[in-house]
Amino acid sequence: MMKLYFEKMNHATPMIHRSRYETCVELSSANQPPMCLQYIVCATGASHGSACQPLAMPLYLQARAYAEADEMDDEGQRSFDLAHVQAWLLIANFEARKGLFSRAAVSLARSIRMAQMLNLHRERRNDETETLPPRGFGSSRDWIVLEECRRTWWCLYVSDRLLFATSGLPSIIDSTQVHASLPASDQAFQSGCPEETSTLQRVLHGPDRACSLLALRVLAASLFHRAVYLSGSRKTEDGDNANDEAYWGIHKTIENELISLQSAIPESFRLPHGLKCQQSVFIHVLIQMTILSLYKPTIQSAQGGNRRNSSYIASPSCKHVGNAVLHIVNIFKSMEDINKALQNPIQSYAAHTVALVLLSNSDIGQDEASKVASAKFLQRSLRQAGKTSPIALSLSEQLELKLAERYGLS
Repeated sequence: MMKLYFEKMNHATPMIHRSRYETCVELSSANQPPMCLQYIVCATGASHGSACQPLAMPLYLQARAYAEADEMDDEGQRSFDLAHVQAWLLIANFEARKGLFSRAAVSLARSIRMAQMLNLHRERRNDETETLPPRGFGSSRDWIVLEECRRTWWCLYVSDRLLFATSGLPSIIDSTQVHASLPASDQAFQSGCPEETSTLQRVLHGPDRACSLLALRVLAASLFHRAVYLSGSRKTEDGDNANDEAYWGIHKTIENELISLQSAIPESFRLPHGLKCQQSVFIHVLIQMTILSLYKPTIQSAQGGNRRNSSYIASPSCKHVGNAVLHIVNIFKSMEDINKALQNPIQSYAAHTVALVLLSNSDIGQDEASKVASAKFLQRSLRQAGKTSPIALSLSEQLELKLAERYGLS
């Protein structure tokens, strides 16, 4: 089950150094990773292996029980370490995939607060003022340990940003208080060869060196979060703010940073070559979802007919939305294993969101037959993924009702 985790699910939260973890598991109990981490790694692996799938939920429950028991052993920072932060994040991810959203949000919050208490959001300087080294993971002067801390923090950051973007729950992490460098490449992490990286803000204003795939995911999640936040603020503003300078200034900034992000993607991970890599697919889907979030509110406002220049505003927005929808549909159609992709709750959410746009009255540059065909494809794909994903099943059922309501189709 541990092997299944690293082969099938490590790409979703690439924060654990595989060879060191596997070595630590074989050590004496005092030097092993905490049982909560071991059990949730196995639970996550089991959930993606047909033979051991029935073991996933019992292993998860045991992992959670161990994590809660560890918190009661002592008071303060010494009662947990990096491995506990990782365990609670994997617990939150497991709960999210099972559709236990309230529980997942609380588990994620727990993990973030632990990480902040361990100062993972700060750039570590290898001095005596830093936090205790993670138990069973080596010295705090070890670059691999420092990189594992960075990766854990940024995986938390991505989850925090995506939780807000998809549920509306306020983010916990204040990005102005984050001073950690972005994660290094997977190759550097696995080999232990130190690699210098930039900060989030520096890369957003123009990448000065190559970014790792995990760093690109951080950038994409950050922009998606900001686009959703901007569209939400527009809905709550009183009056007509179509020409509001501040709003459109932020809008333009996000647009420019999206261009920087797209230019930072290595050639081998651009489409269609990147379709074989789950991390690459996720980044491209987030980019298109960011574009949808930026332009969909403009179309909705213009359709309200409360502006003289509504057609002028809506026309380019419809084009952007139509292109984003087409990109996401084509990504899913081109994948060898769309079922695997839709096990990810965010990608299921993206498929559902795109289908709703296709079933709306918005003129996005596609004829009705094409829109219906694409919506039906997404609904069928979600239904297939729903055999093992409660979230995909729920979203497919919602789309089935929409199709039946509008076209009498299922």
